[in-house]
Amino acid sequence: MVTERDWDLALADEMAPLTDESFYDGALSDAVFRLVALYGSDSRERWESVATSADVPELWAVAGVLGVTTIDRRVRNFGKFVEFMHGPEITRRLGHLPQFQMLLAESLMYESEIGSEYSLDRARALCAAQLPRFARHHGAQNLMVEICLHVLDARDTDVDDVLQQAESANTRSLELSGYEYGKYFAHRGVLRAYRGQRLEGLADVRRAIDLESSERWDYAARIAQYESVAARVETICLRRHLAQEVEKARAEIEGARGQVLTMTGLLAAVVAIVVVNIGNVRTTGTRGEVFTSTLVANGTVILGFGLLISLVLTPRTRTAWVLAVLVPLVGLSLLLIGAFVSI
Repeated sequence: MVTERDWDLALADEMAPLTDESFYDGALSDAVFRLVALYGSDSRERWESVATSADVPELWAVAGVLGVTTIDRRVRNFGKFVEFMHGPEITRRLGHLPQFQMLLAESLMYESEIGSEYSLDRARALCAAQLPRFARHHGAQNLMVEICLHVLDARDTDVDDVLQQAESANTRSLELSGYEYGKYFAHRGVLRAYRGQRLEGLADVRRAIDLESSERWDYAARIAQYESVAARVETICLRRHLAQEVEKARAEIEGARGQVLTMTGLLAAVVAIVVVNIGNVRTTGTRGEVFTSTLVANGTVILGFGLLISLVLTPRTRTAWVLAVLVPLVGLSLLLIGAFVSI
């Protein structure tokens, strides 16, 4: 059984070598994560007492906040995470710190899961504003990845910039962590799924599972989470494939519709030419007048058919574009020849 003295000694040992620079290089986060892994969720009250104590330095207080929120996140109690981060006493004391602002961005991300409007946009903006300070902090880089993944889940369009931002931060988080954090590989697996790289994404999830130690107190929960990530990769890839198939089918339908309209217009043009020519033969006196009237009438019909192709059917293929240009030119040429002959 862990005693309070054991906890105090372990905390003091982890905090002793840390400095203000530890805020930004990930050393503070790593120290907290080690203690959380060692003492588990039962240490939450101890972390909270450190976070709310007025007698400890800011570095220790931030460690306490990070410990509480880490446990709340790992047991998926996001409501308590959000509630804790909005506590007035903690906000008053630590709200000016960039580290607190990053954790606040994370709480806003979780608020989005309960329907809070604009929380994701606020979280992303807040994280992006503070991220340059944490260029050597793998956890801060990964927070941007998690926020972007939430944005990608919530949106269907205009996601290229979000995906690129997430990929850049994920690459950085993996490099800074020495490729030792399974969660970062799982996130890369999801990002690869958004690029349509199914096999690569599933391989990343398997690597994430392999990196987890079975001695962790939350090992079972983490493995279950990675299994859900694998299902997410499959779902994203399937959705992308279906979207591509739907788009292909839509293009084929539009092409068939254009062909039907083109053939209908062609048939109407042929009928019109026949009718006009018969009428010209019956109503026009001399052979020259018949020839001129036929040229003008046929040119008018062909020009109209060409305009139908170019304006109504919206050509999509190279052949359609050639017809859209060539047919009106033929009709216009016949009109000009008929007009010139009549002179």
